[in-house]
Amino acid sequence: MGSGNLADELKCLAGLLVTAGLTARQTMQLHLHVLEELIQGLGTRSSRHVMIRADLLVLELLLHLADGYRRRYRERLHPPVQQVLPGFERGIK
Repeated sequence: MGSGNLADELKCLAGLLVTAGLTARQTMQLHLHVLEELIQGLGTRSSRHVMIRADLLVLELLLHLADGYRRRYRERLHPPVQQVLPGFERGIK
C-alpha cells in the first residue's frame, strides 16, 4: 500500500494546487467529488478498497500541499537578496 510510483506525480499536483491557491479544504472537496464518481457502480468490497487507497493518496497529497505552502510562506518572510557582482561594493555612489 502507499503511493508507490505516484510520488513524483503527487508532488507535481501539489505544486499546481499551491500555485492555483487551493486550500486543503478545497483539495479535500475535490478529492471527495472525484472519489464519489469513481466508486459509482463498484461493489462494496471494491469500493472499500478504492476508498482506502484514495485516502492514503490524499493524505500524502495534503502533506505535500502543506510543504508547498510552508515553502511559499518562508520565501515571503525571507525573499532572495540581490547579490553584489565581484569588484563592486555596496554603498559607494
